[in-house]
Amino acid sequence: MVYVQNHTRPEGCVAEQYIAKYTVEFCTRNLSNVSTVGVPSSQKMGLSKPLPGCTMNLIDRDLLNQAHLYVLENMEEVLPYIEERIIHIKTTYPKLKKRTKWLQDKHNNTFIQWLHFKVQSELNGKENNDVSENLSWLAAGPSMAVPSHKSYLINGVKFNTKAQDDV
Repeated sequence: MVYVQNHTRPEGCVAEQYIAKYTVEFCTRNLSNVSTVGVPSSQKMGLSKPLPGCTMNLIDRDLLNQAHLYVLENMEEVLPYIEERIIHIKTTYPKLKKRTKWLQDKHNNTFIQWLHFKVQSELNGKENNDVSENLSWLAAGPSMAVPSHKSYLINGVKFNTKAQDDV
């Protein structure tokens, strides 16, 4: 700990730093069971929720599809479907199967819709595969309407968006 901040009067700085150090040590030792004012209580810790007053925003379809594809490609449950789709594209377009960029673009542009129809056909009993509830929700896709809140309560602490702070 640096005790001297003002080198022209070191005796005052040393005394202030000692007092601060021993005050903090005293408080941490002797006031551990005292409830504090202005600090969130432990019962509110772990509580996270948006505060009332949401607005619904519509997300751009391309941005939504990009995010949805990212989620799908990072789900282990979807990997067999991705492999099946890539094989299907390669057999449908045998002359283009070595063009990896084209193959990836074709997959990215058609996978979401293909997965939706594939899962629906499996759920309707046309095929004998078991589809989990999680996969059926993922294949249905996200909603374009997204709720947006101006304030959130996270671990007992209120956070505002920048727009709310500027008001």
